[in-house]
Amino acid sequence: MAAAACMSLLWLAACSTPTAAPDSKAAADGMAGASTVRGRGEASAPLARVPAADREVADSVVVSASRAGPDARDGGSSPPPPPPPPPPPPPPPPPSPLGYTDSEPAPAPSPGAAPPAPNARNGGALEPVIERREHEPPLAQSPARRAGQLTAADHDDLLNPDLYQAYADRFRQRLGRKLYPAVDTGQQLRIRVVDRDGRPAPLSAVTVRRADGEALRLMTKADGQVVVFPKLDRLGERVEASVTAADGRVVSGVAAPRPGAPRTLTLRLPGRAKPVQAVDVLLVMDTTGSMADELSYLTAELSDILGTVGERHAGVDIRAGLLFYRDLGDAYTVRTYPFTGDRQAVQASLAHQSANGGGDFPEAMQVALQEADAYPWREGAVKLMLLVADAPPHESDRAQAWTSILSARERGIQVVPVAASGVDDDAQYLMRAAAAVSQSRYIFITDDSGIGAAHAEPSVDCYVVTRLNDLIGRVIDGLVSGRRVEAEPDAVIRQVGRYDRGVCRR
Repeated sequence: MAAAACMSLLWLAACSTPTAAPDSKAAADGMAGASTVRGRGEASAPLARVPAADREVADSVVVSASRAGPDARDGGSSPPPPPPPPPPPPPPPPPSPLGYTDSEPAPAPSPGAAPPAPNARNGGALEPVIERREHEPPLAQSPARRAGQLTAADHDDLLNPDLYQAYADRFRQRLGRKLYPAVDTGQQLRIRVVDRDGRPAPLSAVTVRRADGEALRLMTKADGQVVVFPKLDRLGERVEASVTAADGRVVSGVAAPRPGAPRTLTLRLPGRAKPVQAVDVLLVMDTTGSMADELSYLTAELSDILGTVGERHAGVDIRAGLLFYRDLGDAYTVRTYPFTGDRQAVQASLAHQSANGGGDFPEAMQVALQEADAYPWREGAVKLMLLVADAPPHESDRAQAWTSILSARERGIQVVPVAASGVDDDAQYLMRAAAAVSQSRYIFITDDSGIGAAHAEPSVDCYVVTRLNDLIGRVIDGLVSGRRVEAEPDAVIRQVGRYDRGVCRR
């Protein structure tokens, strides 16, 4: 009931006319061809299986057999001419991505095992006949992409609270509606939890009292901090926060938020803090038709990132999961792959995806966010959600999307939006709000690479452009280590505005 009350305060009624769809996005989705199958969510499943909706693509090659042997003839007639030699056998299938099928797959052969015996039912004399299912256009046979081609930049609205507040006010006044979340960064209060030596205490449970006495519970990030916002979080003039130490002692303090520079309340715990030992990364990605121009590049970049993050944090237990989404009525609404530590399986599943469906501009982002929030995130892990998208939810679904973002925040999940080509003002606002409220950064792909459709210029005052894989890798490094990681000078392609370690100087 409290969550519902909070939502009613955060969201007001939408205007009667829907947001106009940008022509490029709607056209791209339409050209990809939307399916008439009703959208459906798919539950996570064991490894080495393919989602049921995924069979339309992953299992699009089907092997069947025909009867062998020459035709029986009567009367001693001469036999027919010999048939032409059979075609060469097809190459072996690629490694099975994560997911499931309706039937149990054959067990993978052990290394060094002999090849399987011929099929006894046809005596090994037949070559398979290849059939292709046409429920969805087959995977595009595009050349393999390599990482390091897309370019991008990022912006941290918590480091630029006044600029974000001015941007948010302009956005809401221009559209003349109140359907969007109001994150009052101009009055943010930082609650910093440290150990007896003054080092950050990550993943500490902090309780903040709202003005009505209700408890708001948040987890400190790798830097030992949680950020609260007086209006968004319904706080009083004086905010009481507390944290419980390992020995059961409660440490509390009081602070008064005020406009201007962020205030910090420090809570010191007895004992020593433990470093981050586990990380869960969930990639949530829009795979509608408008993403087709960048999908193969993005999957190559993200596959590379997952590999390099594991190498940089060798002592940390890192799991990755995948969640792809389209829109209601497409071949699937969401397609989920469970968390796993098998990077090769994740990379194979990434390479397996294709873009299709959509048709209009908004997509079912709210369903994807709800599914992502329900994933089995580990309690003692840094939790990161990479949200790659180019469109917002439908207008009637944006309240649900924001509810899921706030729920993810309370679970300690940091949303890292990655804005692809064609992002409009609505999508940019929602994605930046998600990054700010979850103590993350807004990433946007730029035109410097020349890949894909034109990328909208973001409403930010300063940024530096680097390669996308380098940028996301640095952002994840910072969110895992608790220390901001800047680009090396030779990695910067160009700079906009007076950029100073994430702060836009005037």
